[in-house]
Amino acid sequence: MEISNNERSTFSDYKENESLISGAQSIVNQSLNQVIDLLRLFSLEAKLAIRSAIWVTVATILLALIVVSLWISLQAIAILYLLQFDFNLLQSIFLLLFINMLTACCLYLVISRKLKYLGFNITLKNLTAHTKDNAKVDKNGL
Repeated sequence: MEISNNERSTFSDYKENESLISGAQSIVNQSLNQVIDLLRLFSLEAKLAIRSAIWVTVATILLALIVVSLWISLQAIAILYLLQFDFNLLQSIFLLLFINMLTACCLYLVISRKLKYLGFNITLKNLTAHTKDNAKVDKNGL
């Protein structure tokens, strides 16, 4: 029994399709493995980021406590220094209170002026302008 050319071409087409299917399966498997590896990497980096954020928060709190204690010490030294120049205790405390309040007001002004840049105002104006333009286009049916 002899195999015809038509049967041979069908068999070779089947082999080609089978190799294409196995190639596609291998690509899909590799892609899935890469996605799984990326998810594992993301998970590990997220855990590391959380740990780092916790350590940074704790270190920042400790640093803030140290800075506050240094500031209080500096205030006490300034009061003792003012007492040497015939200021009484109440005058020294009020003078330092005034200086602290003035410094706090200046810092408040600086912070409030810088906060406006955190709102991305120009970007929001551009986005709202684009959405208004898109809404006009949709209403006009263009």
